[in-house]
Amino acid sequence: RGFVFGRINSFYTLRTGYIHHSILYDKTDQGSVSISWLASGGLSLGLLKPIYLQVNKFTSDDPDPRLYVERYDGTNQFSRINGEANFFVGIDEIKLRPGIYAKGGLEFDYQLLDKKITSVEVGAIYDYYFAEVPIFFEENEDINWSGFFQLYLAVNFGYKKN
Repeated sequence: RGFVFGRINSFYTLRTGYIHHSILYDKTDQGSVSISWLASGGLSLGLLKPIYLQVNKFTSDDPDPRLYVERYDGTNQFSRINGEANFFVGIDEIKLRPGIYAKGGLEFDYQLLDKKITSVEVGAIYDYYFAEVPIFFEENEDINWSGFFQLYLAVNFGYKKN
């Protein structure tokens, strides 16, 4: 099981919002490419889940190590870390972080057949949360972020049904 030193929380985002799609250059022939502008914005909900680790501990009475699950807070001194605990450990401690997002991008639609959907989308997303989101341990707690910038690339494919 993986473990990232210093990461005290996992963060997941759910988004809902309004999407505007406008065609900049339409296809003239089959086999050509259309270019569209996509813009969206709305509400985002962040889920902040604490990290728990599986650790081996030795006691003076028993020389064989025992496996324990403990919450990681960045200051723990573990001699033997086996990795992260099961995903569901700490699920009852999830904190909600409400926020907003804005997303913009370009879509390149190059479908060759009328019944097929094939396109590539590239763009950027900015999420802003109304409270700090501590993902990594920091000595100075004023450093935690509440805004996140992302670049994305999406490949869309499928079929149309009537």
